[in-house]
Amino acid sequence: MPGIEFGTAMLAHCAKLGKAFTCSARSRAWRSRRRKNLENRFPGLVIAGTHDGYFKEDAPIAAEIRASGADMALVCLGAPKQEKWMAQNGAATGCQLLLGLGGSLDVSRAWRSVRRNSTASTILSGSTGSSKTRPVSAA
Repeated sequence: MPGIEFGTAMLAHCAKLGKAFTCSARSRAWRSRRRKNLENRFPGLVIAGTHDGYFKEDAPIAAEIRASGADMALVCLGAPKQEKWMAQNGAATGCQLLLGLGGSLDVSRAWRSVRRNSTASTILSGSTGSSKTRPVSAA
C-alpha cells in the first residue's frame, strides 16, 4: 500500500477515535490550506500542530511535538532525512506512531491536478479513450 494511502487511512482512524496528529510540511500558507482540507475531509480530526521541514535543530521540534500531545506524527522530510529523524527523535516525540511520507502530500495534490487535465490523464494512463488499438508508426 502506498504511503499516502496508509497515511490517509490513519488520519481517518485518528478522526474516528479523536486522536491527535502533527505533521511536518512546507510553507505556512501550504500548511494552512492543507489543514483546512484535512479538517473538512476528516471531521473530528485533532491537528495538534504543524512544522515546516526547514528546521536546523531537532530537539526543539521533538519537544514541541511531545508537548502537543500528538498520538501520530507524519514526517514529510524526504528520504533518507525523515528516516534518520524518526530513528533519532521518535522516542522524544512521545508519539505512538511516526509515518515517513516523503513528498506524498505534495504528490497526492499534484496527481489530483493531473487527473483533472484529461489530456495529461490520457497520456499517463496510456488510454486512448477508445477500445481500438492504434498502430504506432515507425519514425
